[in-house]
Amino acid sequence: MFRRLSLAIAATLLAPSLTAHAHQSAQHSIDRTFRNWSVVCDNTRRCIAESGGDDLDSRTGLIVRLTRDAGPDAQASLELFATAPLDLHAARVDGRPFDVAPTRWQASDDHANDRTYPFHVRTDDAATIDAWLGASRNAQTLSFGDPASAATPSLSLSGLNAALLLIDDTQGRIGTVTALLRKGGRPA
Repeated sequence: MFRRLSLAIAATLLAPSLTAHAHQSAQHSIDRTFRNWSVVCDNTRRCIAESGGDDLDSRTGLIVRLTRDAGPDAQASLELFATAPLDLHAARVDGRPFDVAPTRWQASDDHANDRTYPFHVRTDDAATIDAWLGASRNAQTLSFGDPASAATPSLSLSGLNAALLLIDDTQGRIGTVTALLRKGGRPA
């Protein structure tokens, strides 16, 4: 009887500790999907938001990836992966022309062996990324070319705001000058 009582007491005392440990482990990494956007954050709070899911009639041939490391001075990067070369001068958000500052993007050979998305451009320019985020906020689609054409690479922006908010929250940036979505006056 004493042994059973000791095990019961030990189990009762350990339960909160085990629950806290499980909760703490779950906070180390994040993997969430918001409509057409997925967010992954590792245990260092490096976060990646990537488009996907609804391929707008399976014609997109386009993926957008936003990456940001943790830390107050960490800059974001924005990447476009495409099945065919993109005309950055023909960028549109909800059908409206948008200047993505083509000179601020660099072609990358990092994914040259990727047969599905062999064309890859990237920018680390903060002003270009902020402009893209501002134009994409509350928008529905991003496209490169005539939105009415079936050959135009396009993707849904549905879920982007939630993805950005999760990154800001995970990295403790909400209300700071470095937030992606909910900027504020506080320093990073």
